[in-house]
Amino acid sequence: MVTASVAFTAGAKQAPWQRATLAAWTATTTMASTRATTKLSGQLLGEAIGDPGQGTARR
Repeated sequence: MVTASVAFTAGAKQAPWQRATLAAWTATTTMASTRATTKLSGQLLGEAIGDPGQGTARR
């Protein structure tokens, strides 16, 4: 996925709306990926120390 966005960005001529769309998509997917990774690592850490709820934000 990252490779695809880099290759797409490398395609020199883009309209301004294409750049804005790509930037928004990249920010959204990166944010979602980071959030999922943070939650997973919090769960793994919690299980390692014996508390399954440790490190996870419950909303």
